[in-house]
Amino acid sequence: IDTVSLADLLTQITKELDALAQTHQQDLCLNVDGDIPELRGDKQELRRVFVNLIGNAIHHTPGGGTITVTLRSEGDAVLIQVQDSGRGIPKADLGKLFQRFSQGTSMVRSSGTGLGLYLSRQIVEAHKGEIWVESEEGHGACFSVRFPLL
Repeated sequence: IDTVSLADLLTQITKELDALAQTHQQDLCLNVDGDIPELRGDKQELRRVFVNLIGNAIHHTPGGGTITVTLRSEGDAVLIQVQDSGRGIPKADLGKLFQRFSQGTSMVRSSGTGLGLYLSRQIVEAHKGEIWVESEEGHGACFSVRFPLL
């Protein structure tokens, strides 16, 4: 168990993934809203969650799109949101996204294993957090992760 600065972790990840976003002519932005308390957790596992969420956003957003990562304190919790301007997620797929081997049913198939969001949910829940998605088809998706401050 480490003491993790989510601001530093997300800064590092967005810097690393910015090159990938640029090859897709996308803007990848990080907004850190104020002073964010540190979190106790497994830094590598938390890194895996956010690399997956941001990587998915890049993968599912067409060229010219924007991916915005926001980090802010929310009362006794920390909220991280990954918002993209991509195709959005069909309503029928929303409830299945965090299940094992699910890749949704949309026409564009992913080359992934369907384990990324499932594993992300496992990691988030192991850190006493919660993860969810809000999306409207044609209007992008917003994945949110909330961790309680201990």
